Amino acid sequence: MSKYVNRFFELGEQSCFIFGPRETGKSTFLKHQTDESLFIDLRISDTFRRINARPDLLTEMIKERPSIKKIIIDEIQRIPDLLPVIHKMIEVIKICNSSWPDQVQGN
Repeated sequence: MSKYVNRFFELGEQSCFIFGPRETGKSTFLKHQTDESLFIDLRISDTFRRINARPDLLTEMIKERPSIKKIIIDEIQRIPDLLPVIHKMIEVIKICNSSWPDQVQGN
């Protein structure tokens, strides 16, 4: 039986990527950060197929959950076309100096 070990850092308010070797606890760490978060696991076949076919589906998923504070996408490297969608959302937030759910709702 494995035990979760608390990490010395927390996810901040800015966008970030977490890199590291396989089987070092990146996904487990992210799952422990999911309060008020949208956790998208691209290892799940159905999730991968739907978002891979329509990367802009991410925006729709966010609109459906306006109360979420963070988006966590595990295995994002599997869908490179998702990066421009995320980049656009990050830029809208910076330009408007507002919370991202408000801006996504307005799109």
